[in-house]
Amino acid sequence: MGSNTKSSRGALAIILLVVAFAALGGCVQIKNILQPAPTITPIVTITPTPTPIPPTATPAPTPVTKVSSPDVKVLPAVDKGIIAFDSYPVGDYQRENITIVIANDGAADAKNVVVTLTETDAHDANTLVQQKFNVGDIKRGDRRDFTLVTDEHEQAASVQIKANLEWGENGEYYNPITFIDITKSVLWMYRPP
Repeated sequence: MGSNTKSSRGALAIILLVVAFAALGGCVQIKNILQPAPTITPIVTITPTPTPIPPTATPAPTPVTKVSSPDVKVLPAVDKGIIAFDSYPVGDYQRENITIVIANDGAADAKNVVVTLTETDAHDANTLVQQKFNVGDIKRGDRRDFTLVTDEHEQAASVQIKANLEWGENGEYYNPITFIDITKSVLWMYRPP
């Protein structure tokens, strides 16, 4: 073997040793020593501003959907539903007592029955009184006499009387019929003094 071969083998052995040491010792990376050192930036902590809690609001009332029903009614006894009528003077005013019979022909009890009474002057159509009367609960199948005593109002020689009915926990039922719908003469106005 020639001397060139021996020197090639020796160089190869040295290269293998360097590679073996590099593998065992890890790699060394040389950075650019001319690059400036990194600057340290302080960490800023951001605290979120709490969102103010709005004051507790009262919810808006839920509108009541009205349901038409014929269950509660004024019975058409005697005079289109009026079984007794009386009008009397109160100073320069007058008031009426009107007795009606209310019936519940429905399959369930009627809660919070309300009669809305409207009286108008039969001659000039001015509204004299519009008043709500709380009748209360009426059991199914029951009939109840109820006297409506109007507030004092302007005098009129004859009054047109109409009544409407509604009921339910929140007035959700109503009868679409206008009851009574009659004109009554005020007899005390026609009596001689």
